[in-house]
Amino acid sequence: MFFARAEDPGLLVLPTHRMVHGLPAEALDTLAERSRPWFEVVSGNEEDAAAIQDRLLREGEKAVTFALRRAGTAGTTWLKLRADADLARLGPPTLARLDVSVLHGLVLEPLLGIGSEAMARQSNLTYSHDLRETLGRVASSQVQAAFLMNATKVSQVLDACEAGFVLPQKSTYFQPKLATGLVMARIDPGQEPVLPKV
Repeated sequence: MFFARAEDPGLLVLPTHRMVHGLPAEALDTLAERSRPWFEVVSGNEEDAAAIQDRLLREGEKAVTFALRRAGTAGTTWLKLRADADLARLGPPTLARLDVSVLHGLVLEPLLGIGSEAMARQSNLTYSHDLRETLGRVASSQVQAAFLMNATKVSQVLDACEAGFVLPQKSTYFQPKLATGLVMARIDPGQEPVLPKV
């Protein structure tokens, strides 16, 4: 176990991008149109990781925003949450405004049919924290498409936890990761702890 101050400037949360596979092609073909009740949908010419990340960060300051990249398709589709979007189905406001809640609750499950069980089994959904790796898997058609996301903010994690909520699956990926397995000690309730000889 390791404890760190949430306010530490060295504590980072990286995004977890969602890659979809094994879906009917028409589900993705009609996604942009079907998502318009909740999102402003626009096309962009960003294709490389730096340009996509720059726009994600910029747009994400104003509203929940995703970049959608599809295999065999040039450019990027941008989904920006509308100010009048009904988020009631996503739960209390502390959770409803999280990027991951919006993506899962308004896109993946209702529009693509990827529910919580499929997410847990990763039967139609896989994850990556690396934007370049994700784009590479789309470009090589290893996956059908990827939803590129901004990271959950530490302040959002704290707000949700202090309100007594559990964050949705794959909401956070904290960095730096500590090295493990370098020192190990056997713990036996009936004996004094014996540290390994180094």
